[in-house]
This record gives sequence, C-alpha cells and structure tokens, in this order.
Amino acid sequence: METPNYSTGKVLSFLFSSTRPYWGALGFATFLSVVANAVWLYNAYAFSELVRFFTNYAQGDSIKPLYTVLIIWALVALTRGITSYFATYIAISRAEIASLDTEEKAV
Repeated sequence: METPNYSTGKVLSFLFSSTRPYWGALGFATFLSVVANAVWLYNAYAFSELVRFFTNYAQGDSIKPLYTVLIIWALVALTRGITSYFATYIAISRAEIASLDTEEKAV
C-alpha cells in the first residue's frame, strides 16, 4: 500500500483553510503571548537596578528606587502570568474546536 504524497503547499493550504474561521482568536492569543514574553524582559533590567542600588547604597539614602523596582517587578510578573494563561487558554480552545471541525468534515 502506497502512502499518499502530500506536498508542503497542500499541507499549509489545508492548515490555513481549517483555521481560517479562528484567525482572530488565534491572532489575539499570539498577541498576548508576545506581550507576555516582552514584559518578561524586565527581569534583566530589574536585576541590574538591584545590583546598582545595593552597590551604590549608603546609609541614609532613600530606598524609594528599590520599592519602585520591586513593585514594577511584581506587576510584570502578574501581567506575564495573566497574559500567558489567557493566551494558552484561547489558543488551545480554538485549536480543539478547529480539530473537531476538521474531524467532522472528514467524516
């Protein structure tokens, strides 16, 4: 029995046609994923600010910059957690629906 020979173009065409109704939701999930990864870049900056703060700190200096970095860091972690969760939820739910639609078309 010969296996069917599917070209890359046919596979991509099938993929795009089966996900076309969900492009809006998948695009939004991709956007949320990009935001989650972009805000996580703050970690490097926060670490550098903490090192700079503690190396230059002298008794009597204000610790307000330290609080600012830590509060923003907490907000960044919260933002990343929320956007990652919703991106995953949206993408997986739409992929499951697309899978069921494709299975229904095949039967």
